[in-house]
Amino acid sequence: MTVSIHTPPSPEEILKTRVDSLLEALIPGDVARGLPCATDVGVCQYIRAKGHEEEARQLIDALEAIAEERFGTRFDKLELASRSEIVGKLPLQLVPLMNNVGMDVIQCYYQDPRVLKALGLRGTAPFPDGYQVPAGDLMLLEPVFVRGKLYREVNK
Repeated sequence: MTVSIHTPPSPEEILKTRVDSLLEALIPGDVARGLPCATDVGVCQYIRAKGHEEEARQLIDALEAIAEERFGTRFDKLELASRSEIVGKLPLQLVPLMNNVGMDVIQCYYQDPRVLKALGLRGTAPFPDGYQVPAGDLMLLEPVFVRGKLYREVNK
């Protein structure tokens, strides 16, 4: 006789499942363009590292309540279209929470190397070797010098 022991999911696993259902609605990804879904770029770890787990939990709890009221089921059990509809029509009191969590999602997503590559961007400084300014003709600034100052001096 085989006995299987079921270990309940940890709070982190539960939060990840719940947040993933929101992330799929926010940034579902685009296989044709090589853009991953927001669930694949480590957003949950990013939110945890920023210390914003409680805000994410509050937002998900509110989305769960809306899903239950409108559709009679949990948010993560809804089809993507229904989740997107809920997120797209958030009540005003949830907008600050969504702004904070959404900013974490955006910051994490657009730092991912796969996203940058798919968008044709590099994950480095625009001019990692410095920017060489070509020598110019300073006489081009003569009209500025001739014009004089455009401000009034104030005595202290």
